[in-house]
Amino acid sequence: RQPVRMSDTGLKRKREAGKKKQREIDLEQFIFGPADTEPETSYTPSTLVFHGDSSSDSDEGALKKRKLGDAAPVWHDEDDDNLEVSLVSKKTRKQYRDDEDETSKDAVSFQNKLREQHAQLNPNVAWAQIDEAEDPFLTSANNLLRNSLTKLPPTTLSFTKVTNANIEDQAKAVIQSVEFHNSGEFIFTVGLDKTLRLFEIDPHGKDHKKLATVFYKNFPIQSACFSASGEQIYMAGHKPYLNTYDVLTGKSSEVRSILGRGSQDIKQYIDIKVTKDDQFIIVRNPETPQIVRLISKKNMCWVANLTTNSKINSISVSHDSKYLHTAGVGGEVYVWDLAQRRCVSRYKDFATVHTTAIANSPRGLFQATGSDSGTVNIYQSDSLAVGGLGGKDPQPFKTLMNLKTSANLLAFNHDDQILAMASGEKSNALRLVHLPTATVFSNFPTTQTMSPLSCIAFSPDSTFLALGTTRGHVNLFRLNHFEPQHLGK
Repeated sequence: RQPVRMSDTGLKRKREAGKKKQREIDLEQFIFGPADTEPETSYTPSTLVFHGDSSSDSDEGALKKRKLGDAAPVWHDEDDDNLEVSLVSKKTRKQYRDDEDETSKDAVSFQNKLREQHAQLNPNVAWAQIDEAEDPFLTSANNLLRNSLTKLPPTTLSFTKVTNANIEDQAKAVIQSVEFHNSGEFIFTVGLDKTLRLFEIDPHGKDHKKLATVFYKNFPIQSACFSASGEQIYMAGHKPYLNTYDVLTGKSSEVRSILGRGSQDIKQYIDIKVTKDDQFIIVRNPETPQIVRLISKKNMCWVANLTTNSKINSISVSHDSKYLHTAGVGGEVYVWDLAQRRCVSRYKDFATVHTTAIANSPRGLFQATGSDSGTVNIYQSDSLAVGGLGGKDPQPFKTLMNLKTSANLLAFNHDDQILAMASGEKSNALRLVHLPTATVFSNFPTTQTMSPLSCIAFSPDSTFLALGTTRGHVNLFRLNHFEPQHLGK
């Protein structure tokens, strides 16, 4: 067979394409310089730097810096200065004549004429105008930037010890519960001294003001929490009834009877929580330590009893209020579907004999458990799906052994970047953990002795960390990485 030969026409096209490609390369090098040389224009965040700016009064080729708003064109074609634009060669250009006899314009005059016409055809419309009296939220991106995630360094934490939150009226007993209002502007404390106290928090951490003090006769308060709306405070104590405090009116009321067959054996309460969707009140009582009771917040009626096989030490509601996690003796964690009122999953807490605390993070990324030996397991929430009734137990992505006594206090900050873990059995037994690296901040707490803790709370924007102690104090720390988001700060 004869070899196939390319035609003369094909060879000619190939040579022409090669020449065209080489001309393009030569042109690029002529305009932009060789590929291995530095560009003549360099950029900094606030200025553009030009070499050989022809509009400058200084010597040719001198280095000039100009603000972005005043920057001259990087490249100026000198041939444009001598360019004449015909106004009669095309009918569409006749409209740019200043008089009927005009036949051409120089390039600068023609450009100005085009700008004038554009301004006439596209005047500033009303919606694009800036109203000086407009809401500052609409004319600034500060609020959006404040709500964006602040990335924390993994090893050290910037914080300031400020005045105790309850400096104006310290409790005379152990602080059983402390919690910030969802606005972040005030905080409550309760304890076995039968007193509810509310304090306004100074954003500078200096002058906290007492707002209210309410004494409940014969009602030692064991636990308390805000409703999801922040309008009520629910309190449980060593009595067969609950107390509520209305934040708006300042009035208290007793819930003497909870209707339903599941509430008849209650003699006292030791724990109370309200789901974030304001649907359920969840309580525990010492007479039946293996049972958690669901109460409808709307009509204060018993809904269901959730029963485990062993004593429950701690409960935690998921971030979306769909599930309740219970943990306790034996180290088993039960997952309850609140809508169906049944257990949908059960798994063994890793290397734990007895689980003393459990907490779910606000954004739903993590779950932490504490044990009687002081170890703290941190799970990624996605891994918990593998644990089921009789299924494979999940593995924590980190086990921390910084505490030497029972880890019975756990709390996450609002954006899941900090886990506070503590033991109430020893002074200074507190550590803050960076997430997701699960490293302990090396500079917290300080060398100053801190009384044994009884409760922990972060403010809604994590600007403050409140630590209730067994001596009735509420130590307050300003976390400097976070900016306050509520009005007035």
